[in-house]
Amino acid sequence: MARDVRVAFKLAEDKKELLQQYADSYGITMSALCALIVGQWLHQQENVAKPILNSVTEVVRETVRKELENEESLEVLLRKALETDRK
Repeated sequence: MARDVRVAFKLAEDKKELLQQYADSYGITMSALCALIVGQWLHQQENVAKPILNSVTEVVRETVRKELENEESLEVLLRKALETDRK
């Protein structure tokens, strides 16, 4: 098992007191509560937010690709129309 490391961060006094109240209500230390909160957030990012972002990115990429294809098709049609008008 990986060795635990210490992480320090600054927090407003009122937020610290609120964290302590929640920790007390769960019967755990504030440190354990912070570890739980960070762990849940990381899990959510990896399993929820990241897949959604990847899906949205793919939809945007495909939409842009189609629009560029349409734009190229319009350019070809416009060029042909201009050539026809010149004749």
